[in-house]
Amino acid sequence: GNIAVDHRVALYQVLRKPPLSCTVLALDYAGFGASDSVWPTESTAAADADAIVSSALGDPEAGAVVVWGHSLGTGIGMSALHERVKEGKPMPAGVFLEAPFTSLAEEGVSFAWFLPASLQSWLLQAAQASLAYQMDSASRISAVAAACHVAILHGVGDLVV
Repeated sequence: GNIAVDHRVALYQVLRKPPLSCTVLALDYAGFGASDSVWPTESTAAADADAIVSSALGDPEAGAVVVWGHSLGTGIGMSALHERVKEGKPMPAGVFLEAPFTSLAEEGVSFAWFLPASLQSWLLQAAQASLAYQMDSASRISAVAAACHVAILHGVGDLVV
């Protein structure tokens, strides 16, 4: 995502200070922030996230590794961790999902709240059939939660997700 946004930098600073004293690894996915201008696919973004997780888990001096995804990053993180589960790779101790969504299709249709339910249902089916980026966290969370701790953070003031 955009790792240098003020509220994210503030979060990194809180995580790094005692009593937490965490090491923070953050990434800009391809096409975002300071990265190259190549637009990612769901699988390439998940591969970027997986590379960071693999690196952290492979560090013999690392303590407990926890993945933190925010908004779009929750879908990417869940995609990466679900692939790790399917491939039998080592898992982090846990994952924080901050302002997550169930899937991009459902998130998009939620903005059409004013339409009749039958039309919303049709839109959801069309989106599920045509979106290149599904980021279907709802279908992945059970497998991920069976392999590591999952915490979901969300506030009532979030008008987007």
